[in-house]
Amino acid sequence: MAKHEKKHVKSLLAYLKQSQDVESLAQRIGTTQKNLLQIGYGGSVSARLAIKICEATNHVVSKKELRPDIFA
Repeated sequence: MAKHEKKHVKSLLAYLKQSQDVESLAQRIGTTQKNLLQIGYGGSVSARLAIKICEATNHVVSKKELRPDIFA
């Protein structure tokens, strides 16, 4: 894999798949369902949003997995 290619965030994708209300999660953290899916498939995420996702998922999705360049 090229260095610039992003990996899937498997814990986020699994969380979204089992979630009963992805729209509610997205609203609570100030984003959209589409953006959460984009992040799950390797799209960019700000450090601030990574923290919000981590907290909203009760740390099922880690900040380190979302932004290893910042939270490693």
